[in-house]
Amino acid sequence: MLRRIAVALMVLALAGCTVKSEANTAARARMLVHKGQEKEAIGLLRDHLAAHPGAIDERKLLIRILALTGDLGAAEREATALSERLGQGDPTPWIEMGYALELTHRYEEALAMFDRAAQVAPRDARGPRAGGLRSAQWGEVELAEPRLTEALRRDPRWRHTLQGMRQTRKREGKTISIRLPSKTSARVIKLARERKVSVSELVRQAIDQFDGPTIWEQVEPVIGRRGSGLGDLSTNPRHLEGLGGK
Repeated sequence: MLRRIAVALMVLALAGCTVKSEANTAARARMLVHKGQEKEAIGLLRDHLAAHPGAIDERKLLIRILALTGDLGAAEREATALSERLGQGDPTPWIEMGYALELTHRYEEALAMFDRAAQVAPRDARGPRAGGLRSAQWGEVELAEPRLTEALRRDPRWRHTLQGMRQTRKREGKTISIRLPSKTSARVIKLARERKVSVSELVRQAIDQFDGPTIWEQVEPVIGRRGSGLGDLSTNPRHLEGLGGK
């Protein structure tokens, strides 16, 4: 169920962007994914691309579905093919790979792809905008702010970027840095992927979990406290009988 919801959110953004004949193929592929028939959707899109190698939106959709099935190698090969088709200075393929990696909950790698998109097209706002908006969605304020600022510098007309900036400021809080040993860091990253959250969100959850009452605070109402009228039972001679004996 989560897989279908995830792909529905990600692929619907591609709807309505193609000519009629291609839109029918994309619509059929999306329908197959919603039915849990990802392999059939991949086959349909590959057949279409074999006949129409310039179908950009179908290739973008294929990248995301391949990632959904866990075949990131194939997804990256399609992104490379898309880059060859669009040109080395177009950020689209690496933005798509960012979304693909996000589908598999590889947030750090996804952000690296959005940054790659920003680097290959230094005047295009789409790369930093995608990285900033997705970081904000993950709750990564400290990562979102500089990327959205860069997107605005490149193109102040991006309305959604402005919305992302406001969203980021609403979530803004105190940012701290934690230096972890390599083994601990690897364990944290692995656990974050297993729980399908970002590393920062995992750390926040851990802090919230352990920010409750101490063991003493929990048992204090039961065993009494100083000044409660209850004496120290260990001073009763009856409890000292046999102490130190053989």
